[in-house]
Amino acid sequence: EAICHVLAEKGARVVVADINVEAAERVSKSLPGDQGHLPVEVDVGESASVEKLFNVVWEHCGCTPVSIIVNNAAIGTSFAPIQDSSEEDFDHVIKTNLKGTFLVSRAGIRRMLDARVKDAASVNVSSITAKSGMKGLASYVASKAGVLGLTKSMALDVAGSGIRCNAVLPG
Repeated sequence: EAICHVLAEKGARVVVADINVEAAERVSKSLPGDQGHLPVEVDVGESASVEKLFNVVWEHCGCTPVSIIVNNAAIGTSFAPIQDSSEEDFDHVIKTNLKGTFLVSRAGIRRMLDARVKDAASVNVSSITAKSGMKGLASYVASKAGVLGLTKSMALDVAGSGIRCNAVLPG
């Protein structure tokens, strides 16, 4: 939510994308400015949902290409040592935190490249635990370490195109 507020305060038209559309609407309504902020329901772990998101954004924003992406969708699991962790929890965390970052980045960067957007940015939110690990959070840490590696590769893939790819590691 804080990221959305900072972007709106800087004059950006913010698309608040969330699996919980009511939460997206609440945040969108709270944003400053009259730039036409847009709440959109999206499941970042599903390719079709991500494509629909970008199509809605394209239509709503008058065919203006996306210039900033912030991948901040994340879930965790209950604290459990690896031996007590379930495969289902692992898959769910990886799908949202890592696959979701991949799908949104891929869709957004494709559009940025097609539109030859200069001075664009893709920012992925990882975690300091990606560097240090954390007891009882193997799935979460693995997903955030994956986001860090993904971001490094993305930056190399689009080097020279005018698109910056960075990760932030809060915590």
